[in-house]
Amino acid sequence: MVDAVDIELNSAILPEVVKAARENRKTVIISTHYLKTTPPDKALRKVLSKAKNAGAHIIKIAAMANKEKDVNRLMMFTIENKAKDIITISLGKIGCISRLAFPGMGSLITYTFINRPSGPGQVKLNALREHLRIYYPKYAESPRNKKKIKK
Repeated sequence: MVDAVDIELNSAILPEVVKAARENRKTVIISTHYLKTTPPDKALRKVLSKAKNAGAHIIKIAAMANKEKDVNRLMMFTIENKAKDIITISLGKIGCISRLAFPGMGSLITYTFINRPSGPGQVKLNALREHLRIYYPKYAESPRNKKKIKK
């Protein structure tokens, strides 16, 4: 009774979860979380390859931004790889702009919170929703979103 399954690339149960999800025609999201740094581009490309080979429909990369150049680099990576069905997020205070900007660069999903953040750099739902409406007019026009975001 789910639409998608999200599992860590390095999880011991990855093969079984991917197999079960695909057998049940569910979307497989394979994730990596770098909580201390943004890895080099070579490592990011390796994650894409490894996750696709493991059966991912979508690959999620969340990486801590310690400097603005970390955000810029992950943004460029997102632009270069948007055709590969990716979700990218720069974590932390410096990375919070990615929650708004990366969807415009090709990241499929952004993350927010209602009561308490579940990750560093998340922006509260109402604030992010308003910014999405301002900077992505098509977001508010989408038939799927009209029901959800009416005031």
